[in-house]
Amino acid sequence: MFIVWGKKAVTRRMGYVADFCPVCRGPKAFQLNRVGMASHVYYIPMGEGALIGHDRACNDCGVKLKADPRTYTSIPKKLSDVDSLRRQTYPQLLEVYAERLRIEDKVRNAPNELTAEERAALIKQPFALLAHVVQRRFSATHLDKECLFAMTGTAVAMLIAGPVTTAVAPEYAPSVLMTLLAAGSIATIWLIATCGRRYIKRKIIPVLSESLRPLQPTLSEINSVLAELRRVGQKLGKKLSAEDLLRTMRAM
Repeated sequence: MFIVWGKKAVTRRMGYVADFCPVCRGPKAFQLNRVGMASHVYYIPMGEGALIGHDRACNDCGVKLKADPRTYTSIPKKLSDVDSLRRQTYPQLLEVYAERLRIEDKVRNAPNELTAEERAALIKQPFALLAHVVQRRFSATHLDKECLFAMTGTAVAMLIAGPVTTAVAPEYAPSVLMTLLAAGSIATIWLIATCGRRYIKRKIIPVLSESLRPLQPTLSEINSVLAELRRVGQKLGKKLSAEDLLRTMRAM
């Protein structure tokens, strides 16, 4: 008997905290998580495992950042609004991030006063953070709803068509089933091949667009960041279309 076992990262929610989100460009509510490395059997973890770190996931954009629970004065289990959460969990947040908040105020109210270095860094940061999200996503195979619908639809169509065709025109039953199988397989393969593109359009481009909209980056600036990501092997640089990003940004 073959037993699947090994180690896997296990995330456990600790509670909620307020902190600064560089993608959303302001204080946001985060879910604080404990990350452990646990043994698993058939991918079922055996406990929460040995501690390997903590992360915080923004409740708005979903980006995950490293975290230190000692930063926060408390970690409530219940989510509340950002101001209440800041007072409960990180009362010194505004002081700690005073310089970054000053720059973000300039982004909103006087973007022309940004230095070239500030502008370049602000444009690059959300790409760099989301690149790690995309890298994790593409490190394993994921099927979206379209892929699952195609596979389920093919199976259901064959289950229905088989008995019906056999009863009405039995001589055509094998051909009908083979045609359905071939068509369903082609559709499923195509949907699996384009699954990553749909993920980028649905999950990454809207977040990037919201983050970059105050800066209104040019096509050249976006392509420059994507080229740098490609040079270091980040899949976001290959999968993201600068034109798609600009179109979404302009439509917001």
